[in-house]
Amino acid sequence: MLRTPVSCAVLLALVLLACVAPAASWAAAPGAATVGVADLTGSTATFQAKVNPGGEPSTAHFEYGTTDDLLLSTPDVAVGGGIDDVALTAPVTGLTPGRRYYMAAYVENASGGEYGDTIQFTPPRVPHIIQVPETDITQFSATLHVRVTSYGVPVTITATTVGPDGVPIPSGPVTATADGDATLPVAGLQPGTFYHWSATGTSAGGTDTTVGTFRTLPLVAMPRPAVTPNPAEYGTRVTVSGTVPNAPGIAVALQQQISPLVPFAPVAGQAGAADPLGGYRFAFQAFASATYGVSAVGYAAPSAANTVQLRIFAAVDVSTRRARRHRFVVSGRYWPDVPARAVLYRRGHGRSGAAVTPSSSGDESRTFRFPARKLKAGSYEVHLTMVGSTGVIGTTSGSFRIPRR
Repeated sequence: MLRTPVSCAVLLALVLLACVAPAASWAAAPGAATVGVADLTGSTATFQAKVNPGGEPSTAHFEYGTTDDLLLSTPDVAVGGGIDDVALTAPVTGLTPGRRYYMAAYVENASGGEYGDTIQFTPPRVPHIIQVPETDITQFSATLHVRVTSYGVPVTITATTVGPDGVPIPSGPVTATADGDATLPVAGLQPGTFYHWSATGTSAGGTDTTVGTFRTLPLVAMPRPAVTPNPAEYGTRVTVSGTVPNAPGIAVALQQQISPLVPFAPVAGQAGAADPLGGYRFAFQAFASATYGVSAVGYAAPSAANTVQLRIFAAVDVSTRRARRHRFVVSGRYWPDVPARAVLYRRGHGRSGAAVTPSSSGDESRTFRFPARKLKAGSYEVHLTMVGSTGVIGTTSGSFRIPRR
């Protein structure tokens, strides 16, 4: 067989070609894939993409604008020279709410450049809220209203009401998912008082604020209630009754003030509605002297002009027993367990002997005992004088007789 001679020069060229060809196949044009937009607000966003350097040192950035010419760009970022995808992000500010934007990722190396797909996005618009007249204004509460333009983005609304004392009263939050009115109740107000309020609506597009003012209704003058009996014996049942003028069926509640230094507080279980004529009646067992008044929701509250003081006197039991001929022992017990001085009186003749100090019996009562002594026949009673500010007024027991010998 004939063989074709190959020169050394040709052989060398073939070897060099075999070595160089694989190396050239390692480098390629880069690639870009636009992913989207994150953290979008009315003026800011974060652009996201994946880029592939294609085996050569590459840089990448985002191009964007209000037209598809993409006249703006983010700074170039080095993304290395590997052959794997690299995540690319860039924060952007200064966007215009409600304006359509176009954006694409771009990567470039010595072998060329490549754009990702161009996508569109629109920063959300700032919500718009305006004040609407308040409703349901009472002496103690009101309902605030705002009209919301949300531009299709959920809006969170909060409000703050401030009176002359400067103490803020918060309302909300409530969320509006569509255009329309939003309501924010506010309570804990003072009667006949001017209030200023501001409401803030916040969405991904930004924040808007509106303000308003209103005045709560003054309290209506209510007649003073009646309490019977008054004074009343400790533990007996008493009634508080009266009329709410021009307010049939209104919700009413009995309020109690046990001391001028503490505010009125509701009496447990004593609430209901006035009758068709505005009348009310509360019945309960009385165990302490107190001032009572009636509150009518959103209408009136206890004040010096429409309250009544109930006074309590001790409940006293007295018993006698003969001790050796004409000697008797007088003893007894009274409720409540408060300090007092006890004196035995012979009716029509005055004090009979020295006062004694009752002692606590441990069961919400106190006991007293007058030592055995020669008592003349006749009618007697025990006078209790309360010691200190006990809320219980002086008490006289029922009369009892000491018989003749």
